[in-house]
Amino acid sequence: MKLFALVLLAALPFFSRASIPPSRMILEHISDNAGSGSYTIEQEVQIPNGAEALSLRETWVIENDHSMKVTVSGPREMKDNLRLQIVYAGGQKWVLKDGRKESSAIPTDFAERFFHWRSAEAALQQLTSLKILEPSKPQKKVALKKGEEFKYEPEDGVRLARTSGVITWAFGIPSTPGSTDRAPGLWVEQDQFLIRKVRWPSQAEMMADQYSAYARGLQLPKSRTIQWGSHTATVRILSVSGRGSAISTNGIDVPWKIQGLEGQPAREAVEEFYKRFR
Repeated sequence: MKLFALVLLAALPFFSRASIPPSRMILEHISDNAGSGSYTIEQEVQIPNGAEALSLRETWVIENDHSMKVTVSGPREMKDNLRLQIVYAGGQKWVLKDGRKESSAIPTDFAERFFHWRSAEAALQQLTSLKILEPSKPQKKVALKKGEEFKYEPEDGVRLARTSGVITWAFGIPSTPGSTDRAPGLWVEQDQFLIRKVRWPSQAEMMADQYSAYARGLQLPKSRTIQWGSHTATVRILSVSGRGSAISTNGIDVPWKIQGLEGQPAREAVEEFYKRFR
């Protein structure tokens, strides 16, 4: 019995690794959950503002992970002094300030594109740029003959893990126990291929929960929490429509106005949120 137990313990790592599919297959299934065509998504962002929370309304028009537009408005008492718009096109982030269009690089911590990859290649490009995966790790598709079993070498960059009570496939290297500098990673719910957690190299984290299905195969979390430093933002989906207009930098028509944040405890968090995660 003791010998059997020793053999079983020695074999556990093998069975654990053998249960993990190739990373490319996982990424392909994630992209299948991103739907097709354009969508209009209404969201509420809540950021602590003293004893209460500041609620911002976001209207997104999304074609794919690199072509999006968001228009943001503040609560009723700030509607004339808190409003902004961002267009993501051509690998740039565009805003309208002082009557002029300004462009900058899309932030490393940009959160929205994780849920709108339309291909494994788009997902792979982002994960490698974030140093979650190495370019050489994911394996390419192999054409199999009828009746042939797929065999592959287990990848170092993907492992089984548990996140918020859910079994996940974790992309990235494990963090060193006790270290305050945690490794970046992506956690994907096993079998459902739903993103549950993201950790950026900056140490900011996003948790996703309460997934729902929408038009043309789109699946999105109704609730997300983004934490960075001492700040927290909660994002909730209000509605999703399977319609949306074409994205173009010519469509920027809302100037950047944040005067409504003057004197508000949430000002720093809101400005940083739309600089880093949007």
